[in-house]
Amino acid sequence: MRKAGLFVGVILLAIFGLIFLQNQPSSGSLNGEKADMSNYYYLQDDDPAFTEVSMAESHRLYKNKMTGVILYSYEDCPFCNLAVPLLNEAAKENDYQIYYVDVYNEELMHLPRAERVAIQEQMMQDVDEILDVDENGEPELLVPLVIAVKHGKIIGSHTSLVDNFTPDDISDVMSEEQNERLKQIYADLIQSVMD
Repeated sequence: MRKAGLFVGVILLAIFGLIFLQNQPSSGSLNGEKADMSNYYYLQDDDPAFTEVSMAESHRLYKNKMTGVILYSYEDCPFCNLAVPLLNEAAKENDYQIYYVDVYNEELMHLPRAERVAIQEQMMQDVDEILDVDENGEPELLVPLVIAVKHGKIIGSHTSLVDNFTPDDISDVMSEEQNERLKQIYADLIQSVMD
C-alpha cells in the first residue's frame, strides 16, 4: 500500500512539474539563420543584426513564452527600406539580434495554399491585439511591424514609420529628426525586452 501511495505521489509530482515548466518562460531562441538584408537599399551594413526566421517559426516566440524583438517586413516595401537601417542601428547599439520575418518569403509563397493560409492565420492570431483593421473591420498586417515580446506576451509594437512623415513621392526620405525619433522608438522596444 505504501508503494502504491509513493508511486501516486511521484506521478502527481511529475505532472505538476510538467505543468509548472510549461508555464515558465523559455530562454531559448528561434531557429533561423543570418538574414540576407542586401536588398534593403538604404541598409549599408555587411553584418546586420537580423536573424531570419520563417513565419511558422515566429509562432514559437509566443507559444513557448519566449522573449525577443521581431520585424515583419519585405524588401520591396518602401517604408520598410527606410525603417530597416534605423532598426539595425538601434539593435547594434544595444548589442541585440532582431528576428526578421519576410512576409512574402518565397518558401512560404510556394507552400500549398491551405498550409500557407494556416501559417498566415496563426501569425495573425499571435499578433491580433496590435493589428489595425481595414475598412471592413478585418485585421490587416501593415509593415514594417516591429514587435517586442517578453515571455510570450506582446509588450510593445510599432507599425510603419513616424506619424508626421507623409511622403509626396515613393522615393521621399525622412528628415534627420524623424530618423532619430524612429530609431529611439526602436531602441525603446529593444530595451523593454532586455529589462
